[in-house]
Amino acid sequence: FDNSYTAQQIGGGYNFRHGRDFIFLARANFQRAEMNSKDLFPGNNQTVRTYNNVLPFLMIRRRFSRQENLRVSYRSSTQIPSVEQLQNLLDNSNPLQLSIGNPALDQSYSHRLNTGYSKTNPDKATILYAMISATYTDNFISNATYLENTDAAVFNQITLQSGTQLSQPVNVDNYWNLRTYFTYGMPLGKLKTNLNLDANANYTRTPSLINDALNYSKNITAGVG
Repeated sequence: FDNSYTAQQIGGGYNFRHGRDFIFLARANFQRAEMNSKDLFPGNNQTVRTYNNVLPFLMIRRRFSRQENLRVSYRSSTQIPSVEQLQNLLDNSNPLQLSIGNPALDQSYSHRLNTGYSKTNPDKATILYAMISATYTDNFISNATYLENTDAAVFNQITLQSGTQLSQPVNVDNYWNLRTYFTYGMPLGKLKTNLNLDANANYTRTPSLINDALNYSKNITAGVG
């Protein structure tokens, strides 16, 4: 199996700066990409896909003082499937959990928003930093899981034994990831040391398919230190 990916971009941007206290940057690129997949053995199939995307980028940085600033950015991006995900080859190394690639996979398109705030106080030797980010992806490359006794088209040439399941990568919309992080540091004079407190949280919603039925897996983690 051979896969090639070629992309060209053209675009422009606008940058506005007011002294050292305010920066605004806007940019947009037009991306044209071509993915060429060839199944050389045992078949002789070729699939060519062309993608046209506009990829915007925005960034604002506001410095309130030397010790305090805020930064907000938005970025878009694409991601192509790997060769292993595209390869139409059945992996039966585990007879009860089979897997096969999907030559029909498309690239994914992501939007990411990030906000960061920091403030330091040299007189008191304290520091504060807070961050929150969000990512949303369309055509997210996830997995479809098929159990036995299903009418899915992928089983036209595959027969599952009792208790066996098959997984295949597929494109599914509405992937979400939210992350936040907070830290605060201050000196402890009598101990002649620094104390740092931090907290973080992460939420992920991952779409997938089970016997062609849409499923959302939600994962929440949090920590303090």
